[in-house]
Amino acid sequence: MAIQKTDEIIAKTERLKRGLMQTLLTKGIGHKEFKETPIGKIPKTWQAIKFKDILELPLQSGIYKPRQFYGSGVKIVRMTELFKNDILDVETNMRKVTVTPHELNKYSLKDGDLLFARRSLKVEGSGKCVLVPKVNEPIVFESSIIRASLKKEIAYPLFYLYYMNSLGHRQIVHMVRTVAVSGISGRDLKNLNIPLPPIEEQKKISLYLRIYIICGFLPAKMFLLRIFKSASSLKLFTPPKYSFRWLLLGARTSHRML
Repeated sequence: MAIQKTDEIIAKTERLKRGLMQTLLTKGIGHKEFKETPIGKIPKTWQAIKFKDILELPLQSGIYKPRQFYGSGVKIVRMTELFKNDILDVETNMRKVTVTPHELNKYSLKDGDLLFARRSLKVEGSGKCVLVPKVNEPIVFESSIIRASLKKEIAYPLFYLYYMNSLGHRQIVHMVRTVAVSGISGRDLKNLNIPLPPIEEQKKISLYLRIYIICGFLPAKMFLLRIFKSASSLKLFTPPKYSFRWLLLGARTSHRML
């Protein structure tokens, strides 16, 4: 009986989380006027665009190296790292690989990169998204992963991490190609329909969701109520300008967005 009750509470919490995410990621904060778009109703001040429209560089698959190059060198992100957390744990022990200076320059991860699982044994795993926080050492990524570098002046990576692991992921699942394993191509990914809120609103939504994931519903609700109470209070909760240090809080938690 107790186990059943616990399961019911967990299921209710998950429904609440998904409903909350869908509301914030499509309706935003405090909007009253909306418009119809390919991704549904969004605020009039938002745009409906393609994922490729916020890319600083073309999507890129990672490096392939034969087995004999593994054992020493620089860290390499593999598929296993993508399914541990939504924010990459850059401090964890990863396999190391020997790379040339050219390869290191081409495949090194940068703060704010989004990584996508290009293939998975399960359909639900294809397109899984992970955010790269601040990196203090060279780290490359393997060929089963797609890297997206965003235009940071218009796209806040944490916002799109949450979008791609929820509403965006639903689009991905519909277009996954299934052979021996399920997979998504760069062409599929870049043509996903996404919303583009103003950058400051992206940051506020992201911070609210981060508080919710780490601290629970009540602190997040208090944060949102304060936002609605006074427009001037928005500034108090704006994350540091494109700094990912605050994201490390809770980065190693087991919370997931799916």
